Amino acid sequence: MSEGSSKSRSDSDASRATRPEPEAEVRTTSSTSSRAITPARTPATREPAREPAKVVTETSRRAVTSSDDPARDGVRLGVIAFTTAASFAGLLALGAIAGRAGADVWIGAGSLDRSIGDTFVTGVRLPLAMLRALYASGVDDPLFFAFAMALLIPPIAALAAARPARPGEARSTSAVLNAARLGAALVIAASVAVAVRIANVARPTIADALPSEPWLDRVQELAAADTISMAFAILLAVLVFRLPLDRWVRALAGTIAIGTAMAATVAAGASSGIADEVERPQPVVAWETQGGRTEALLLGTTSDGACVLLRSGSANAVTVEPRFPFEIVGRMPISDALAGSN
Repeated sequence: MSEGSSKSRSDSDASRATRPEPEAEVRTTSSTSSRAITPARTPATREPAREPAKVVTETSRRAVTSSDDPARDGVRLGVIAFTTAASFAGLLALGAIAGRAGADVWIGAGSLDRSIGDTFVTGVRLPLAMLRALYASGVDDPLFFAFAMALLIPPIAALAAARPARPGEARSTSAVLNAARLGAALVIAASVAVAVRIANVARPTIADALPSEPWLDRVQELAAADTISMAFAILLAVLVFRLPLDRWVRALAGTIAIGTAMAATVAAGASSGIADEVERPQPVVAWETQGGRTEALLLGTTSDGACVLLRSGSANAVTVEPRFPFEIVGRMPISDALAGSN
């Protein structure tokens, strides 16, 4: 019995020795699985950022396709037609100003008969007359260009720096508002100065066009000065509406600046009209009178007859002769006729 019990104990000891301990097995399995799951360390790499998905809304679709919408062709044609009509109306207005307030006043024989076509042609020639006057004045007096640039550069620079207030934006700082109010005050003062200069300048007439006087240079200088004043006044009028001002300040300064710009435009049109009229070739007419053959420069016609410039000695005689048969013998500008009148 003792042998059997000892044999059973030896068998149980042997089986216990051959069987692995559970804890060790679990520990081994755990370490093995951790080694198998843990990846090898590699340098960290960043995935490229993904662009957000573009969401096409109805508003964006309309904004993209609005320029290609055939229905907008009518709007474009309307804008083109309005711009063309406004350009024609502006040229007609300039031609009328040059004729009525310029040449007719300078000649002093009343309102001459002019067709709409002649008025339009005069309006087209007027910008060229302004440029010729500026060029001639700059050649005669180089300091004139320096003065013109010194006068026009400040408002141009202010236009580039000014930013008008827009709805929804934050209110400008006090420094910006104070600078805008100072600019409005300067605009008003400059506009008043331009208006005073236009009102007090002496306008020439044909009686002043004497061969012994440099009257043609004075006409060109006046046209050039009025053109610079017009450009300066228009820049000031535009600048007012780009400054972040209160409504009442903008209304006051804008009214003064726009009124001055209109007056300067009329003055520039009138003086440039004179400069264009004296350089434009006019018909030289001849007719028979009791004293013999008479030649004169035909300036235009009125309801009473023909307005002619007689070249008699050192005096310039502008008369209105009754309508009579006359002969056109040539063409000559008024400047050449007055230069050789003596």
